[in-house]
Amino acid sequence: MVGYFSSFAASGMPRFTALGEPTASVHMDKMSELTNREKAVVDLLVAGMSNQKICRALGVSERAVSKHISAICLKLGVESRLQAALVGAACQFVKYMKTHCPPDHEH
Repeated sequence: MVGYFSSFAASGMPRFTALGEPTASVHMDKMSELTNREKAVVDLLVAGMSNQKICRALGVSERAVSKHISAICLKLGVESRLQAALVGAACQFVKYMKTHCPPDHEH
């Protein structure tokens, strides 16, 4: 079974590539560079929360949330909160698959 990972074409539209291509590892590496707070913001973006809901959930100002999102986009190399959420969701999926669906070993 081949898994798929989203990446972004020049147009900003997601494209899907097979897991194991450089795209997946690059996004995973970039996600690991985020601070714990930025990772929390990404998780809330993935959940579809607005900036206002994120600031309430984290107990910070909307300005702080906007700054976190800007830093996240810069670190992930994306242009929008939607793209950041898609990268976050794809990374969560990859982690889930690695944890719950180990590769089949042929004997």
